[in-house]
Amino acid sequence: MFDPESPLAPAKTKDGAFFMDRDPDTFAVILAYLQTGHIRKSSYNILDQLMQEADFFQLEGLKAKINEIVIGGCVRWDQKVGLYIEI
Repeated sequence: MFDPESPLAPAKTKDGAFFMDRDPDTFAVILAYLQTGHIRKSSYNILDQLMQEADFFQLEGLKAKINEIVIGGCVRWDQKVGLYIEI
């Protein structure tokens, strides 16, 4: 998104600040991941949304971390509630 070669130019406000109209709860998880390199277990229920946002922001490391959690068997998809839940 911020790569000069990216076709997705970020929106800016009049004062030059970047504007991102994204879900604040999911974005908070992304910021925490960028600061720590970890995804909190309390965020496992939004892994599907988090993967979509990681794809949007082109965060390959976050996408790999989510796949590691899912493939590693730390969570399972609960069809009734439509969320990943911790095992």
